[in-house]
Amino acid sequence: MIYQYQKHFTLDEARSYLPRLKYQMTEITKIKNQLDIIGFNIYTRKYRMGYNPDTLTEFPNEYVQFSELIQALVDEGFIKLTLTPQS
Repeated sequence: MIYQYQKHFTLDEARSYLPRLKYQMTEITKIKNQLDIIGFNIYTRKYRMGYNPDTLTEFPNEYVQFSELIQALVDEGFIKLTLTPQS
């Protein structure tokens, strides 16, 4: 049988991960909201027109945190990302 995901969790494992996942998802949502406020689009990885970055780096610090949290979920097998080309 072909599975969509390489990692599967038992019911007990899944239940033990829920509190941490709830916290991580809350943090991701907060950071996404902060990025929206400063005009940064997570999908295009660019600032929207009319917004000026408040940083000298390519991405705002909030986006770096956002990316790290998402990558941790991918690495642990909780989510699977499929990157699509930008048009």
